Amino acid sequence: MKRRTFCASSLLPLALLASRHVSAKDDYPSRPIRLILPYNAGGGADIVTRPIATKLGAALGQPIVIDYKPGASTIIGTQLIAKAAPDGYTIGLVTDSHSVNPIINKSLPYDAFADFVPISQLVGLPLAIVANSSLPVKTVPELVKYAKANPGKLAYASLGAGGGHHMVMEWFKNLAGIDMMHVPYPGVAPAITAVMGGHVQLMFVGPATALQHMKDKTLNVLAISTNSRLPNAPQLPTIAESGYPSFEFSGWYGLVAPAKTPPEIVLKLSQEIGRVLRSSDTQDTLLAQGYVPSPSTPEEFTAMLHRNAAFYERLVKIANVKTG
Repeated sequence: MKRRTFCASSLLPLALLASRHVSAKDDYPSRPIRLILPYNAGGGADIVTRPIATKLGAALGQPIVIDYKPGASTIIGTQLIAKAAPDGYTIGLVTDSHSVNPIINKSLPYDAFADFVPISQLVGLPLAIVANSSLPVKTVPELVKYAKANPGKLAYASLGAGGGHHMVMEWFKNLAGIDMMHVPYPGVAPAITAVMGGHVQLMFVGPATALQHMKDKTLNVLAISTNSRLPNAPQLPTIAESGYPSFEFSGWYGLVAPAKTPPEIVLKLSQEIGRVLRSSDTQDTLLAQGYVPSPSTPEEFTAMLHRNAAFYERLVKIANVKTG
């Protein structure tokens, strides 16, 4: 009897620990969640993420607090996500840079795959090719014809060497067989200003920016980068329709957590994000801004990240981006 009593009493602490562990999962989240954004406040990533985070927090019953950690092509903020405690109370935004950085920077302070667990993609981001309004081109074929007749006279802006805006234009140049000079800028605002001022003639930019300038008649929008036309601007052709059927590009934003975050928590976050992104008001808002709501399961997002990494491996070679 004494032995049975001892065995039962010795198991009691383990049972209590187990019940606490289950309760912690069931009660998640019980405090605010930190969302690391490796960009400045006010940019495109922030504009997309903030309203989604607000609705996600309301659905979870705890606020999502955005922590801006820009710098070093998103490496500073992404490293903080990787090093955070894997308890579900730190998540972070990743974008195309998450695929590009491991290719062009062999000394990253984290492993882009092993140190993270994907939660869900948030949106797809088509790009539009815009031109200075004084440039005598209104379509992609006209641009290619003009560039071939004026070799080396055109220049395009990007948001930095090795970024998506740079490599997608280099891919287009390669397909079209044209020559244009690359001029990097530190952000969308100075790059667009340079195009409007004629310091450079072209660039790829997000559709919300492109459509606003098209409305104001300050820039010409030639085509979009995805293989489907924009729902809110169906008159704009795709580059694929314009003579380059193999051309298809979409940027993306998504959420990840530190590796070893409990799968139950990751699944719960993914499911709630999916509900937010499928709501009609969220879809209407994002589509009006040119973003494509793209909820996914953790497994689907993982597969997309691997495909995206392979895609950028190819673009890095085409763009002849230096790696190190």
